[in-house]
Amino acid sequence: MSCPKSYFGQTMCELFAIIYEFEKAVSMFLDSLPNAGTPGAVTLMAQLINEGKISEARQRTWFVHLHFTKYPAKEALKSLYVIIDQPQPLTQALIGVSGYARRLCESLGRECATDPEIQVFTVKISKHLGNKCQAKDVIEEKRILATLKALGNIGGAHKDAQNTIRDCIQDPSLPIQTRLAALQAVRSRACESSDLLLSILANSNENVEIRIASYLGAVKCPTYSTMKKVQEVLQNEQINQVGSFIQSHLDNLKSSSSPSKTEIRKMARSVSHGRSFPFDFRKFSRNLEFDYFCTENNAGWDADLNIIYSPESYLPRSASMNFTLDLFGQSMNLFEIGGRFEGLEYLIESYFGPEGIYRATEVWPTVQEIFSNFKEKFWSRFNSPLQPERAAWANEDFERLNETLVKIKMNLDDTFYNPPKGDFFLRLFGAEIATYSYRHGLDVPGADIIFDQIFRVLDNMINGAKNQQVEIAQSVMFLDGIARFPTIAGLPLRLAWNGAASLALDFESQIDVKAIIRDPKTASLGLTIIPMASTEISVSMGVEVNNLRYGVKTILNLHSSPGGGMKTSWHQGKSFEFKLDIPKTKMSLVDAKSFLYIFSQNIDDGSEKVQKMNVLNSVEYKRGGCVERVSSLLGLRYCRQYAMLVPPTPTAVGAIKDITPVFPLSGHFEGSIYIEKTEPSMTGIYVIAKGSNNGGKTSFEIIFDTPDSHTNRTIVFTGIGLNTQSRYGVEGKAQLDSISYEAKAYIDMAQSSSILSDSPGIDYTPTIEYTPASGKKEVLVTGKVTIIEGKRIFFLIRSSGLWKNLLLAFGDVKFNISNAVQKIEYFTVLETPLGLIALTTLYSRDHHSCELKTKFGSNSTRWDFGLIWGFKKTPENLENNLNFVFEPASISSFRRFDISRPDFFESVIFLPEAKKNQISLKQYRKRRGSFATKDLIIENKIDVEYPGRRIKIYDNVQQVSEHIYKSVSSLELKPGPKYDLISLFTYDHRRDHLKFEIDAYVQPNYASKTYKLNTYFQLTDKYTFIIKSKFEGDGEVKFLLDGHFNPTAEELQLAFKTNIFERAEGQLSGKLGKSKKIFQLVVFSQNIIAI
Repeated sequence: MSCPKSYFGQTMCELFAIIYEFEKAVSMFLDSLPNAGTPGAVTLMAQLINEGKISEARQRTWFVHLHFTKYPAKEALKSLYVIIDQPQPLTQALIGVSGYARRLCESLGRECATDPEIQVFTVKISKHLGNKCQAKDVIEEKRILATLKALGNIGGAHKDAQNTIRDCIQDPSLPIQTRLAALQAVRSRACESSDLLLSILANSNENVEIRIASYLGAVKCPTYSTMKKVQEVLQNEQINQVGSFIQSHLDNLKSSSSPSKTEIRKMARSVSHGRSFPFDFRKFSRNLEFDYFCTENNAGWDADLNIIYSPESYLPRSASMNFTLDLFGQSMNLFEIGGRFEGLEYLIESYFGPEGIYRATEVWPTVQEIFSNFKEKFWSRFNSPLQPERAAWANEDFERLNETLVKIKMNLDDTFYNPPKGDFFLRLFGAEIATYSYRHGLDVPGADIIFDQIFRVLDNMINGAKNQQVEIAQSVMFLDGIARFPTIAGLPLRLAWNGAASLALDFESQIDVKAIIRDPKTASLGLTIIPMASTEISVSMGVEVNNLRYGVKTILNLHSSPGGGMKTSWHQGKSFEFKLDIPKTKMSLVDAKSFLYIFSQNIDDGSEKVQKMNVLNSVEYKRGGCVERVSSLLGLRYCRQYAMLVPPTPTAVGAIKDITPVFPLSGHFEGSIYIEKTEPSMTGIYVIAKGSNNGGKTSFEIIFDTPDSHTNRTIVFTGIGLNTQSRYGVEGKAQLDSISYEAKAYIDMAQSSSILSDSPGIDYTPTIEYTPASGKKEVLVTGKVTIIEGKRIFFLIRSSGLWKNLLLAFGDVKFNISNAVQKIEYFTVLETPLGLIALTTLYSRDHHSCELKTKFGSNSTRWDFGLIWGFKKTPENLENNLNFVFEPASISSFRRFDISRPDFFESVIFLPEAKKNQISLKQYRKRRGSFATKDLIIENKIDVEYPGRRIKIYDNVQQVSEHIYKSVSSLELKPGPKYDLISLFTYDHRRDHLKFEIDAYVQPNYASKTYKLNTYFQLTDKYTFIIKSKFEGDGEVKFLLDGHFNPTAEELQLAFKTNIFERAEGQLSGKLGKSKKIFQLVVFSQNIIAI
């Protein structure tokens, strides 16, 4: 590789020439070039791409990195000209190079618009627009779209390029997507293009999508004049798609809390047109906004979603979402994602519509028959060595399939069929970094081509899997940014964030798919995977004084390096061998570290001093340990541990609780989760299973071992299968060292002698027997399962012997399912040493009920806890009953099971004894009528009882008319008073106004006084509201509020009056407008008068 002396990136070029022969070094060097971002690195990248030494996949990665280059330079931009000067450059290349030019523009500031080098660049890249965006084919159309997106990234374009873009916007013969891309190309120059955009918006004959895009472009440079023209458009708008979108967008602007929209929010409130447009986003275009802003932290976010329809389609044509962060008084457009698709509705109708191929009975059965034949041909192919060409097919098969494919193609009539088109984009920080355009349409090939392609792909996959070895090493910098914010101290606050990740993967496979399919009983496969991932994120915050930088930084490291190999093989279908290779003594699943540092840095030479931050009076929490439960068997232990610094929390009265920072700013943290071998010499786990069948008698042998370990973990288990007319099971012997164990597990089957039902059933009796080295047989598990087909399932399983009191499971399921009846009853009980659970459920078409009873605790614990929950639901009623019981362990809170019929366990009684420490919650709801018939009645009852206290709440709501409801409520406290509340309230909520009024009377039972409350509130779409509220007690006014708020285009008027317990009275009134500003505040009290 030649590196001329005058070459701008001469040093980088010479370094690359030195390591050129070392593959891994070259890979890591090429990964680091875009991360370096220096002019020399960018120049070398351009040279390597131009010489064809870089794969297309790596080129795409590099082009994305160009958007985030830290050190843009004009000389490096010149070196990129060789990429965009090509006759047919990659679309990603045009967008990537424009991203580099955008970064250069940001460093130039206002000089960008007139900088000669930027002008030259825009002239060069605009040559790919062709003849005013007219495309000859699909490839040129994609290139034009990419060029328009690239010009939109730059912002400042040459005058000739700007004129071409304006021509593309106004040309109605161009595809809609091309015109939309041209509109997006002027998004950063909305003020200069405002007249053009508003004229397109006002043209009712223009395409709906173009008009909406023009509106969005115009309001990027909002003025009162612009809003006035938008108002005029809405007053005369006849197309609902345009009107509904603009109206929804203006409504969201009026209510937005984002500080970045303060100016446009004021302007939007001046728009009043008196029109009403439909707001159903399932049918009409609409803007949706979700935002949050916290004034205390001066931070928030804003998510803006656009859904746009076209009159020509019942499906949305496009959708986009913009996410913005508001931090420290600045707004950052974090990302925007969107897409547009057309032609999809006709494709759906062609397949699934009334005349679609899936409805055509003469087509679909033929396709099913042909592909059934294809499946037989596919499997027969593996009986002989695989060949690249397809297997022999009967000519009639191809003819019939071709006829079917011709019918499919005819169904998509070229006269009416609009091939699907799709365009998608992703923007980060306002720059478009990724785009994709789909322009292939639907081409139905012949049967020969289809099956040749299928078999060719299969052959390549199968041959490639025989012996595949892959080594991947990739490094990427995914975060790299700086932001500066002014402070009241006069020193700028600097935030910097960096993130880098390294990924590595060693993969090796030996899979003979052909042999496995041909003879699955004799096959083998091997797989080795050793992944590694390491990530570091650094965030710093500091101030700059002269040539020094001081501040705080936090560094987070994440690391993971598990790995292992696996080999399996089958031999004649009689033996199976499995080997798990564990090469590492310690396999790190997750290793995380986070530290806080204080740093000082010399800006001139880059030298830096870093010191760990000491958190005063902090407490270090350490947790962790290893699980050794299976280490004696597997030779592996699972471990986790972490250490974390927790700063002190303010405890003084009045202290601010939120003053303590949260993680990761709270202190240092170290944590890890890993699997470790107990013996480093152990190489893995080995399992072999053998089986045979002689004369209907099955025998098997299983050997488990950990090769090369010092501890003998070899386990040999041999056994025979039990298969008679009435018994199914297995019995065997396990050998561990010199100790033998025997076990038997079987199920006896017989005709049911049960009286559970008159219908015949089958009884299954499961049993597990165990014989230790002492030779005394013990029954560990026994039980009974009865199945009455279509009616009932009953089971009882209990443990005994060594497992006594370990498990008791009982269940009974009754079901009656038919066309007329659907009813299922289920009851089950499960008891373990930790506690017991009883569950009863009933399900039918019009009735649901559930009862859950639990008890947890034992004599070894301090408390017993019990939970009883009942639930019933019908079409009109809902009832809940919850009881929580807690007692010291010495007192039995629950009885044991009371079995009234021990032979079949049909009745189980489960009752709480003591109510001393019981919390009870009962809830009942009944509903009749509906809003539609204006006869809605809702009744609610809540009863809460706990030791020494009881609360009862009753509420009955009845609909009197369409918007008027009457409520009768009561609150009863024991011990304590009872309150009765009778209220009549009106609630009317429509799109353009909200009205709420309530008249309430409160009567406590301990006094003859009556309290009255009257509240009225009304809000209109013009943000005018009226509020009146009066509270009286025993005939005296305790509180009075009367106010209104009326904003108009000319002035803002407000007036409020208040009276509190006749001790203080206040009045606030004011007007704020262009001609006058008057505010008056008067407060009266018994002793003070303030004006």
